[in-house]
Amino acid sequence: FSGAGLEVVSIQALAAKPEKHFDRVPLTVRLEGQLTQWQTGLVALAAQKPTVFVDGLSVQTIGFVKADTPQKLGIQLNLYVMRSHP
Repeated sequence: FSGAGLEVVSIQALAAKPEKHFDRVPLTVRLEGQLTQWQTGLVALAAQKPTVFVDGLSVQTIGFVKADTPQKLGIQLNLYVMRSHP
């Protein structure tokens, strides 16, 4: 996401949860940036290996919305990756 120009405000990896033959590792990521940066970040996310799954997301504007300037966004992503059992 930082490569797309977004500011990574925080990342939190939570405890893995067993799921059949894998562990599901949840991640919470908070970002700030403009819409075009967010779009670029989503394209990069789709290309990640191992696959990163989106469990939920929230996108909100930060500050006043002005028609003549790009709007800053606050984004929270709830993601997860699957890890094979050792």
